Amino acid sequence: MKNKRNSLYICFEGLDATGKSTLVNNLKKLFLEKEISVDTIAPTKMSNPNHFIEKIFRNKLLINNRFFRAFLFAHRSNYAAKNTNWSGDLIIGDRSIVISYVIRWGNRKIKKIFTTFLVNILERKNKAPDYIVFLEAPIDVIKTRMELMNKKKDIDETDERLHQMKSHYEDIIYKYNIKRLNQTKWLFLSATENE
Repeated sequence: MKNKRNSLYICFEGLDATGKSTLVNNLKKLFLEKEISVDTIAPTKMSNPNHFIEKIFRNKLLINNRFFRAFLFAHRSNYAAKNTNWSGDLIIGDRSIVISYVIRWGNRKIKKIFTTFLVNILERKNKAPDYIVFLEAPIDVIKTRMELMNKKKDIDETDERLHQMKSHYEDIIYKYNIKRLNQTKWLFLSATENE
């Protein structure tokens, strides 16, 4: 089951508040207890707070602009990939390259082609996963969880954007073929259940 990277790469994808980070952290602990070499990757998390790119994007005007966020996310994605041990037994991802397609996806074919090209160029260091576990939950459940978490909303978490991103995921999973993901297997898991 291992690929040419010598490690099995499994990612958790889905909208915010579906439990991706919780599952990744708990699985990492479990595998380490079983003495399985495991590393994690989180391509959307802040890379290094002192890095000049992270400092630049603390400006609210830039962080709320989707064009500039593409470059910030590319930096984070490449930084995460560069700092991941790709030769261990297992890599668990809290999101993957897929989120970069999702947040920039469009309704027109030309936009999809451009997005695929842009992500592939900007985020070339991040690998395609062997498996993606997609956590599914209704948007009303997600909104309730966000409120309970007291999570500060960003531009990708408005009601309209949540529906849009859900639609983008469905398009990428079922309709549009991204060659970079041709070897990736998708698994689906209900995120409405208890952990």
